[in-house]
Amino acid sequence: MIARATFAILVATAVIVLAARAAATLANADISDFRCFYEASRLVAAGGDPYDRATWEAATAFGTLRAAPCDPTFIYPLWTALALVPLTALPEPAALGSWEALTFACIAGGTLIVARTWHASPRTLLLVALWSEPTYSVIANAQLGGVTFIAAAALQSARVRSGPAVVAASVALFLKPHVVALTLAAAIVVLSRRTIVLVASVLFALVAATLALRPTWPLELAREVAAQRRVADVGLETFWGLATAVGVDPAWAALAAVASAAAIVVAAPRRRLNREELIALAIPASLVVTPYARPHDFVALLCCYGALLTRSAKIVVGVGVVFPWLLYAFTFSGLTAGFGVLVPLATAVLVARSLPR
Repeated sequence: MIARATFAILVATAVIVLAARAAATLANADISDFRCFYEASRLVAAGGDPYDRATWEAATAFGTLRAAPCDPTFIYPLWTALALVPLTALPEPAALGSWEALTFACIAGGTLIVARTWHASPRTLLLVALWSEPTYSVIANAQLGGVTFIAAAALQSARVRSGPAVVAASVALFLKPHVVALTLAAAIVVLSRRTIVLVASVLFALVAATLALRPTWPLELAREVAAQRRVADVGLETFWGLATAVGVDPAWAALAAVASAAAIVVAAPRRRLNREELIALAIPASLVVTPYARPHDFVALLCCYGALLTRSAKIVVGVGVVFPWLLYAFTFSGLTAGFGVLVPLATAVLVARSLPR
């Protein structure tokens, strides 16, 4: 009885805090991250070019006091904007509210999938999800982390065998491909040849559709990625953000990323990993080697905590709740955000060592 009451209180408190944060984001919809996606989708629907700086500046009020926290242009693949076009049928505040509700649903649904995949306690995993700093961040920024998480959870689960479901999950990861690169590579290993062909076919159709809309978008995007040099941002929770903050050559960041990936491989069991195990390692490894990631991208790490729950709930609470919040708190004392890369790195090593040898 006491345990149930404690669980209910912790869940209710977390939901109230997250709902309040979502309300604050809604109150400032015009300066939320979501506005960048919304405006890109609106431009695509109207035949505009989200990679043109003048067009983008006019749409997002870039450079003004009430500007959305967007880059000088849209910096995602065109299919990401195309996927969110249906939301532009709603006014921006209503679209943002719908997106926040979808994010809540994705986190709850993904948590249930992960718990079933690992035969772990859904209550413990739900508490970790609701109280984690990445969840707070994804609600605060109205970012893509919730969709990425449930897609990765579905891809990880051997229970999700339906071709359409696996294809949808795989394609959803391409909405933000730079934070799940190794996860997508792992999918080639764990999925059947037929499913891979289906995924490739859908992606080919998606690429063809975007090229039909704007044939030059890949070149425009590549040019802007090079020009904007977004990896030189001290706010990134990656080795590149850390290198920028301490003033060393970015080559050291690449070296640290490769060394960390090697450490994860060394820590893993010397046997063929099954589907859930390989994805549980690929997700944090992706976040370790990517040059560009922020806390809201770390929601996908919830896929890894099912594996750790089979060993110790205390470890999960430590690496999934306490550690990220401590790093966040220390940033107010001058700690650079780049040290946040230690969260996925620690998660990957712990998962690797927790797997049966």
